[in-house]
Amino acid sequence: MAERGWVAGKTIEIERVYSDGHNERLPELAKELVRRGVDVIVTGGSPTTIAAARATDSIPIVFSSALWPVEQGLVHSFARPGRNVTGVAITDVDVVAKRLQYLREAAPSATRLSWIWPDFLFSLDHLAGGRVDLTALLRQAAQRAGFEVRFHALRSGQDVLALSESIGAWKAQAVTAFGEDSQVKSIIALALRNKLPSAFPAREHVEWGGLLAYGARGINDALMARYAAGYVDRVLSGAKVADLPVGFPTAFELTINLQTARELALTIPGSILLAAEAIR
Repeated sequence: MAERGWVAGKTIEIERVYSDGHNERLPELAKELVRRGVDVIVTGGSPTTIAAARATDSIPIVFSSALWPVEQGLVHSFARPGRNVTGVAITDVDVVAKRLQYLREAAPSATRLSWIWPDFLFSLDHLAGGRVDLTALLRQAAQRAGFEVRFHALRSGQDVLALSESIGAWKAQAVTAFGEDSQVKSIIALALRNKLPSAFPAREHVEWGGLLAYGARGINDALMARYAAGYVDRVLSGAKVADLPVGFPTAFELTINLQTARELALTIPGSILLAAEAIR
């Protein structure tokens, strides 16, 4: 905010509340901000945004890194949020589908996909209540890329080896995954041991030995906070939240680990190599 001319303690007051990782505290913390009469509420991911949106339908809410804001009922669409909520999303189903399409092109004989994600990403809260089951949407993305898919839910701190039996029973021929860094590294090691092509959302996953990654370029907490500050500045300057389109990364990168490709005896098509930044 300082970069945009706001001076803490003079032209702007910032109230902070923390859940310390206890999501069950989020509803009361959101209500506390409403009681304080703040002008804008800034949230992080989807759980904090849901709590804030349930606490108020009038105070503007800006999220800095929501995953599925449309599917969770937070906004009507990226172009026209339509409520008191807007901000910056970090993924959508088209990005996921394109990642799987690259995996299919890199490993055309692989048709059985094990999809390993944290359990909370498969089933999310909806603003109106209940849960949103994303597996049908994700299954469609996999099918468009030519994969038959089985989902494996990963709990926080869970040993990935506990999933190896179910992946083996499924006779997986490829893997896509996301999770805690230690879990992703274990998944990559598992995939390499079993000669499974793999796809991930971030460049570092390829640097750790994954076959390929496709996702937004250079996304980090500092950058997302800077984007959110831009929204807050516009709201405090009089813009209507319902008319501020949800932001989305505009730069994406495809990364390939050529050493992993050689270990898997894969010949990466020239069209992918031309689009990718290859890691040798």
